Amino acid sequence: MSCNAKIINDELVVEVNENIDTSSVDRIGEEIIAIVDEHQKDNLTLDVKNMEYISSAGLRLLIRIKKGGVSLKIINSSKDVYDIFHITGFTDMFDIEKPDYGTE
Repeated sequence: MSCNAKIINDELVVEVNENIDTSSVDRIGEEIIAIVDEHQKDNLTLDVKNMEYISSAGLRLLIRIKKGGVSLKIINSSKDVYDIFHITGFTDMFDIEKPDYGTE
């Protein structure tokens, strides 16, 4: 499986363990929707710490999930993945935790 689910403080957290692109979006989407349905939750936190890239197909998946009535929060993104969210305006549409850039 590309996703692992756990409940933390009554919150459904799904870890995405690979990049979401055209070759994986259908499979990952089906997994996430099945997990949400199984746990009967209307809020979802996606932990994307293992994701290095998200394509436009992946971004469309996030929109589909949100349009399905699921409140979506995204945590643990890398700087590169967060930059994709920011440039595309997703940081205005979703609750996306900003990564700690540290001091450079």
